[in-house]
Amino acid sequence: YRQSVFDVTLHAEKTNRVIRYTLDGSIPTETTGFIYTNAIRIASTATLRALSMEKDAVLNRVETRSWFFLEDVLTQPTHAPTAWPTNAVNGQVFEYGMWPSSVAAEPTRIRTGFTNEIPTISLVTDLKHLVDAQTGIYVNPNNDGIAWERPVSVELIDPKRGTNYEFQINAGIRIRGAASRTTANPKHSFRLFFRSEYGCSKLAFPLFENEGVDRFDKVDLKCTQNYSWA
Repeated sequence: YRQSVFDVTLHAEKTNRVIRYTLDGSIPTETTGFIYTNAIRIASTATLRALSMEKDAVLNRVETRSWFFLEDVLTQPTHAPTAWPTNAVNGQVFEYGMWPSSVAAEPTRIRTGFTNEIPTISLVTDLKHLVDAQTGIYVNPNNDGIAWERPVSVELIDPKRGTNYEFQINAGIRIRGAASRTTANPKHSFRLFFRSEYGCSKLAFPLFENEGVDRFDKVDLKCTQNYSWA
């Protein structure tokens, strides 16, 4: 989480390589995104995805970093952000932003939670992977299997413990659940898959600190909507 404007510089391991980047969550390619020339000014909540182009390479790995400005999070508009659906897609309804009444009721508690207590998981993928009427997993939530797995960047941001207890990893993402899959529910759960084709074959991180294992093939992100959201 950030509170002030800052600049980001990008470096390629090899010289004379073109770096392309995006700020909208999409993956840069040889023909899309901005060509990096100077430091990038970050003044509001942003997701940076960068790619160092190497001709004839088997795989050019995309690097992803997210930064959140707390006031941006708390004052998100309740109307659809740019490029997001303004109406239901395949019966799937979308709701956006923070409820102003909740922020107004507990402003100090909410700010303290975000900045000092609650870890955040940032999921970054091309918007089409979620909301395209034909291929998006969020608007076709009853579909399952690897055909309905999409690439995603996963970041753990932990303001309480700091950068030594954070990670970024490329993975696959699917919808998980049973009744929660129905489009009547606005909120779905995710399952993350760690495979070598995305980069690392396992997530090596103590998600539960000193309890349980610290290497994962897959992880569920449960929306916990029973008796609350739905």
